[in-house]
Amino acid sequence: MNDKIKISSGAGIIAMVLHTLGYMPAESLVILGMAGNRMRATLRIDLPRPGVGNETIATVATTHMLNDVEADGSLFIVFTAETGTGAQPREALVEALMRELDKGGVPARDGWLVGPEGWMSYLDLDAQMRPLAEVTDSVANAELTFRGSSYAPTATATIPEFTGDAPAAAARIAALVPEEMTDAFDTEAGPMATARATWQTAINTCGRGTDNTALIAAFQDVMIRDRLMADILDASTSAEDYANALMGDLTEAPNWRRVDAAEATLSQLLTETPEAYRAPLLAVTGWIHWLKGRGTIASQYYTAALQEDRGYRLAELLDRLAAAGYVAPVAKGEATSYKPE
Repeated sequence: MNDKIKISSGAGIIAMVLHTLGYMPAESLVILGMAGNRMRATLRIDLPRPGVGNETIATVATTHMLNDVEADGSLFIVFTAETGTGAQPREALVEALMRELDKGGVPARDGWLVGPEGWMSYLDLDAQMRPLAEVTDSVANAELTFRGSSYAPTATATIPEFTGDAPAAAARIAALVPEEMTDAFDTEAGPMATARATWQTAINTCGRGTDNTALIAAFQDVMIRDRLMADILDASTSAEDYANALMGDLTEAPNWRRVDAAEATLSQLLTETPEAYRAPLLAVTGWIHWLKGRGTIASQYYTAALQEDRGYRLAELLDRLAAAGYVAPVAKGEATSYKPE
């Protein structure tokens, strides 16, 4: 779609990015690969948190751009509410990014700054802030809207609330939580085999119309949880395939319809899960959004998991990956990345 629309203005490029992402990003760095005049892959990364080096983020972004062998240049957009003091916001980050892009052979041809007050060129020191209305009024935005595309004002996770009797539900789940840790590779073990079969059935129905208590209990076992995560992408019993699935490192596109169904199933399970047992389901849902390249929403799920269970290890580890700008490999490739239907 992007190749068929001629975009010649900064406002048009920003509009195209908003439609590509599906929302107006906040505190984000977006990099677009270019092959001649054609736009290629788009990457969005959260702006670095305190303690995360600009060089690290710049290297991660450039590595992503270099996955596209056709790219010979790049564009970038900084989305932030910061105003800067005597310099452009995030100037050190942009300088590091431009150095890495130059070294990688995909130099930044242009860049823009977008904030609550408007947008402007990042690289033109004499540029003035322009109204965001120019983005929504751009020819590119009109063309994309005409084709049925749209974007939300923010990226906000919609986290289902528990709707039942908390003490009763908690008692039922507690009674079914496996008493001993299960080996993730012992797929013949009773608790593991039962959980995998139940998970498969639940995904097929998106968890509706059945009692999901046993499945919620199974997710409390760390090894079963990880195996059920891997099963969303690859049911192989190979240790290498299992590890690659958990890290989203796939050579072929997964069955994204199945991934969507797993996400819908987890949403249903969350409506049946009281506070003490929600962290695994929230963390796994965040992981699915990470696989889809939706880092902002993924981080919101990790935060919600940690609010339910402070120190929940999976949420902590995944959140650290997000903070370091690590993008799921499956989200980087044009052939493997998620494309909503």
